[in-house]
Amino acid sequence: MKKDDLMFTLGRAIDMRYKSNIMILGLTLMAAILGWIFTGEGVLGLYLGGGVFLSWALARELDPAHALSAFVVAILSFSTFLSTNPIQVTLIFWLLLLMRVVNRITGKKLTLVDVVSTLGFTVFLSFSRENSLYLLLFMVAIVSLVIIGERSMFVLISSSFTVILFLGQTIFMDSLSFISLGELDYLTGSLLILTFLSVPLFWKLSKANILDDLDKKVSSVRIFSSQLVYALAIILFTLYGSLTINDQLIHLAVILGIMLYHLSVRVFIFKY
Repeated sequence: MKKDDLMFTLGRAIDMRYKSNIMILGLTLMAAILGWIFTGEGVLGLYLGGGVFLSWALARELDPAHALSAFVVAILSFSTFLSTNPIQVTLIFWLLLLMRVVNRITGKKLTLVDVVSTLGFTVFLSFSRENSLYLLLFMVAIVSLVIIGERSMFVLISSSFTVILFLGQTIFMDSLSFISLGELDYLTGSLLILTFLSVPLFWKLSKANILDDLDKKVSSVRIFSSQLVYALAIILFTLYGSLTINDQLIHLAVILGIMLYHLSVRVFIFKY
């Protein structure tokens, strides 16, 4: 992501004129303080507060046309207080970055810096965590870009480079062994089922009139492609067994919150 893109996004995120941003900052602070009080650990409180904010951010990427659904998600993400497990903040940040590369919600054209910085972060996570799923999902995102029509030289070169890295890591370091269906517990199974069920909803949500950060209409194909990247990531990371309990609770809150919001809207419209 270019420095200008990042500064524009951060500037908009902290602009006090946006009431929704004031609300989410308030919820984040509340979660951090409550987490600190309940656990007695300031760092864990920050993790819990960060989980609330990042779940909201994920929902805004997945359902950009409906700001209120993200607040349903943020409230549900308080369920992470049920466990003292840490949250993989870097994983969520990487997912946000990957989705933005595909959906271009910033309104700016994809650049070499965007692709190289995301690839570099992906390679770092893939080898430091010995998990080639990061490279696999980056490949999926790049293929999505090619299908959309992003066929610049740096996109094609990065895809070839990623394939080589993925094959090398898979063959010599990480064989990608997944858990069996018999090992699934209630939480894991619920997350997988809801993620699969979310795909038709995502397809419908992508058809809404969605504006980017520059108030220009975003292609529904781009939005749906980024939603599919997220859904596939959650399914694969869940089956790989690399998500903590609180990771699962965060992503369950994201998907369930969006579903509940739109279900309640449908019920309200039907009733009145």
